[in-house]
Amino acid sequence: NVSLLVTSNAGCKDSTVQAININSLPNVNAGADASICPGANATLNGSGGSQYLWNPGGYTTASINVSPASTTLYTLKVTDANGCDNTAQAQVIVNPVPIANAGTNQNICFGDATSLFASGIGNYTWTPGNVNTASYNVSPAATTTYTVRVVNAFGCEDSDDVTVQVNPIPVSSFTNSGPVCQNSIVDFNDFSNINNGSIGSWEWDLGNGSQSTLQNPSLNYSTAGTFNVKLIVTSNQGCKDTSNSILTIWAEPVASFSNTNVCEGIPIQFTNTSTISDATALIHSWTLGDGTVSANASPSHLYGGYGSYQAVLNVISQNGCESTISRAVNVYAIPTASFVFDPACEDSPAQFNDRSSVPDGNISSWYWTFGDGNIGTLPSPSHTYSDQGEYPIHLLISSNHGCKDSTNAMIRIIPRPLVDFNTESACQGTSVQLTSLASPVTGSIVQYNWNFGDGMSSGDQDPLHFYSYSGWYEVSLSVVTDSGCTTTLSRPNALE
Repeated sequence: NVSLLVTSNAGCKDSTVQAININSLPNVNAGADASICPGANATLNGSGGSQYLWNPGGYTTASINVSPASTTLYTLKVTDANGCDNTAQAQVIVNPVPIANAGTNQNICFGDATSLFASGIGNYTWTPGNVNTASYNVSPAATTTYTVRVVNAFGCEDSDDVTVQVNPIPVSSFTNSGPVCQNSIVDFNDFSNINNGSIGSWEWDLGNGSQSTLQNPSLNYSTAGTFNVKLIVTSNQGCKDTSNSILTIWAEPVASFSNTNVCEGIPIQFTNTSTISDATALIHSWTLGDGTVSANASPSHLYGGYGSYQAVLNVISQNGCESTISRAVNVYAIPTASFVFDPACEDSPAQFNDRSSVPDGNISSWYWTFGDGNIGTLPSPSHTYSDQGEYPIHLLISSNHGCKDSTNAMIRIIPRPLVDFNTESACQGTSVQLTSLASPVTGSIVQYNWNFGDGMSSGDQDPLHFYSYSGWYEVSLSVVTDSGCTTTLSRPNALE
C-alpha cells in the first residue's frame, strides 16, 4: 500500500492510500550453450514468457536455429503477460575445422605401389580401403581416386581427394641378326610396344661393355663368345620393361702359313699356322698360284719352273666363318755354271773367264778349285801352275738367292822349252859366234830372241855378232815354242 500526504502552503493536508501490485520478473532461460562446427546449425530453446526477442538476429520465437560463422553470444529478452521482462544468454561455440590434405596426384606404373600421406589434425579414414592411418600404401590396378576424411576432437571434419593414375607398362622386345662370325656387324631391331602412350627411350646393354640409346643400334663384335644383350624401354610416362636375349658370336679363324723359298726343282713345304680361338677344327683350301689346289692342312708342292707364285690359303670354321691370306712364294732360278780358258804354260798365269749366267737374279759367289790344291773366289781369276800337266778345274757358283750349279773342265799346262847357249870369247875387232842349245819339251821352237848386252839384239837361231868395244857382256836368249811358251836364259859376263 502506498500512501500520499500532501500539505498546502497554508498548512492544509490531505492523504490518500493506493494499493500497488509488484509482479515478479519472468524466469527467463535461453537454453544450454551449443557447440557446432562451421556451417552447422545450433538450436537455442528459450522459455519463461510470452514474448521473445533474440539478439543478435532479432528472432521472436522461443526456439531458434542459428549457424554463426564464429562463436557468438546470444541474448534472449522475454516479456510475460504482465509486461515484465527479463534476459538470459546462451553461447554458440563455433569449433575449428581440420584442413584435410591428401597430397598431390600421383602417377604410377601398373604393378607398382605408392604411398599416400594425409595431413590435418584429427583422425583419418581413407576410402576406398577404410584405412585409418595418415599414410596409406596402395597398388591400384587402374586409375583410382582416394578420399581421406579427417575428424578432429570437436567432431569437425574435412576431406580431400588424391588421384593415383595407373599407367600401362611397355612390353620390351627385340630381335638381332646373330649369330654371326667374329668381326661382323650385328643389327638390333626394336619391336617393343605399349597399349597407351608411347615409348620415349631405349637403353641397350650390348653384352660386351657397349651401350646405346638408339632405337635400332648396330655393333661390330670383335670378340667371340656368348653375350647377354638387355633392352630397357621407358614409356613417355616413365614406365619401364626389360627384355634379354643371348647373342652368339662365332670365333673367326686367322689364316696363316709359313714356307721357305726354294731353288728350282725343290718342293716348297707349306706349314699351316692358322688358329681359331675356340680350338675347333678348320677346313683348309689352298690355291698355289700355278693352277694347283689342295685341301691338305700343310701341303708340299713342286713348281714346274722358277718364278714368284701367289699362294692363297682359305680356312673355314665349322660355323662357316672364314679367313684368307695370300702371300707370294718364290722359286728361284738355278744358275748355269760355265767358264772358258786357254791352255797355259807352266809358270805363266792361266786366265779363267767366267761365263756363268742366271735368268733371274745374279751370281753372287764363285768357288774355284784349280786341281793343284789351290782355290779361287774371283769371278774370272788367273792362276799360275808350277808344273806342266793336266789339271781338273771345278767351278761352283751361287746366285744371290743361294741356288747353286757347278761345272768341270781339264786344263793342259804346257811345259816351257829348255834354253841354253854357247858363246866364245873374242878379241876386239872380231865377231863372236853365239850358238843356241835350246830345245822344246813339246812342239817346236818358232822364235829366238837374243840380247847381246851392248844394246843390240837378233832373231837368228845362231847369230854372229860384232862387239865394237872390249869388256864383259851379259847375253840373254828367249825362245818361244809353237804353243806360245817362252823361256829366257840370261847369263852375266857371258863373254869378254
